[in-house]
Amino acid sequence: MCAALSASSPSWEDVSPARAPDGRPPSGLIDSPKTFRMLRTGKELSMPKATLTEGGGVLMSGSREKHHLNGGGIMQEHGYTMIETLVVVAVLGILLILSYPNIKNSLEVRALENQARSILGSFQQAKFQAVRDKLNYRVKFDNSLGYWTYFVEEQVNYGVWQAVHSTGKKSIPNKYVTTISLPSNIIEFTPLGMPNNYSISQHSVTLQSQALATQGKPSRRTINVFQGGSMQYVKAT
Repeated sequence: MCAALSASSPSWEDVSPARAPDGRPPSGLIDSPKTFRMLRTGKELSMPKATLTEGGGVLMSGSREKHHLNGGGIMQEHGYTMIETLVVVAVLGILLILSYPNIKNSLEVRALENQARSILGSFQQAKFQAVRDKLNYRVKFDNSLGYWTYFVEEQVNYGVWQAVHSTGKKSIPNKYVTTISLPSNIIEFTPLGMPNNYSISQHSVTLQSQALATQGKPSRRTINVFQGGSMQYVKAT
């Protein structure tokens, strides 16, 4: 097989160790290994060799690759040891512990933003549907269950309201300090897109995260609704 490799590929050179003058392989070897070197890259490939043991047995060794360095040395390829793996795992664990507070704060900020923007989205939806359907729509907040919920309603008759089932009822977790500053906990929009029950002193909803407040981070999110129907989203400490 070695002869076929050398003959069929002109880019390889046979650099096997020389045999003894009588043609026998070097002492201790049944057959000397065939080593080929790629002429262009200098990469050597050693073929398997067999070694005669004291008991008369034959010990086969597998092939290996050797890469010549610029200084003439040989670099052996090998995998990672168990100690190296444990060191890497320990370093990653330390980095994770150090970054945990930042990760926790980021998750808390995202959760607070999602809750506040969900309320803003309900206000915008009620305003849009009021203009589109030429009916009064409102967002009503309720705390009768021990936590705040809110939902969109449409006016079907004077003084008669029914829930818009496509929007569903949404809730605000008790971990947030929730301040509903709206007349009767309701914001109502007319077909002109303006609040029908606007109050200069009651026109906002505020959520506050205690976890962010203890860290000195911006912990409040406030949604303001103005008389003309415009809305404002505010972040504050």
